[in-house]
Amino acid sequence: MSAVLHRQTELSEQLLLLYELGYSDKYMHHFSGTFNFQSRPDLSGDLRMLNIIAVCLTSGRPGDVVAAAFDKCEGVCLVLAKHGPVLPEDETTTHTFFSQVKAASSWMDLLPFLFSHSKANIEKQCLRLSQTTTDLFSDLQLEIATYLDKSESMEDEFPKSKAWRRFLYKDRPMTIKCILEDVLHICRDESSTFNAQTNKASYTEYARVYGAAYILLHSRFLDMLTGVSNHNIRLKLRAEKLKRRLGKVCQYSRIDKLIKGMKRFPDIPFRWLRDDLKGTGEGVLENCGGPIEVIERIINVKLSIDPSTHAFTPNFA
Repeated sequence: MSAVLHRQTELSEQLLLLYELGYSDKYMHHFSGTFNFQSRPDLSGDLRMLNIIAVCLTSGRPGDVVAAAFDKCEGVCLVLAKHGPVLPEDETTTHTFFSQVKAASSWMDLLPFLFSHSKANIEKQCLRLSQTTTDLFSDLQLEIATYLDKSESMEDEFPKSKAWRRFLYKDRPMTIKCILEDVLHICRDESSTFNAQTNKASYTEYARVYGAAYILLHSRFLDMLTGVSNHNIRLKLRAEKLKRRLGKVCQYSRIDKLIKGMKRFPDIPFRWLRDDLKGTGEGVLENCGGPIEVIERIINVKLSIDPSTHAFTPNFA
């Protein structure tokens, strides 16, 4: 059993390391190891739909984690599982969620449900976005000041975000740099204090945070910071973390795909797994404190950081 626990600890740590390095991050196309579902578009669509279902049904409270899968052995059935016992409220919440998805015309119609059920999750995502933006704020301001945008238009610099730019700025004349500065301030300041309440004022506040996050997420500026042409590795890694935080805030718009899917298949049944794994004897796993410790354990060498280059060097002493 001790060997199993040790191996499980190693696997957990290595998964954390892969996550920290963004190995499976969908934005990091330049990594040859990035998962690619292009050969199975049906699989890719299923995964996206399952992911957003799980996200919406996860409250964000400690220990509340939901997973979703399709059982296609006999027809199609959505199978749901969670960490902890399945309660009658889970059944009720799931029915409520799908009934509201069926009635919705846009993902924003689900905000009352999300602000009620996933309040903790949404507030946590906004807070983490604020913290990451705060950490990068000075560096990003310097990058914006020297940013030589080659965009021929606002749409080139901020693709797919015309509606959100109109929502935030109406008809005010804005330059690219002014918009970048403004969305940074919104992501840092307004997301830090966001309190999800089921009222119109709260929906408007969230729309501002979402709109700013969406504009920045899809900007050429952020693509430049996270692209292969950026040789400042430290800044690039931190910008990639910001991109993941922005993606977390913006992920709920994928409910639109679920809405379309349920227009075609409105009556897919679901069931919650209720099999409790009792007496399996799992212990408490203690992972390393961070990704560097994982690397040190794997290569069995202590690492030190060169302050001038921010590179890791082995310390054989």
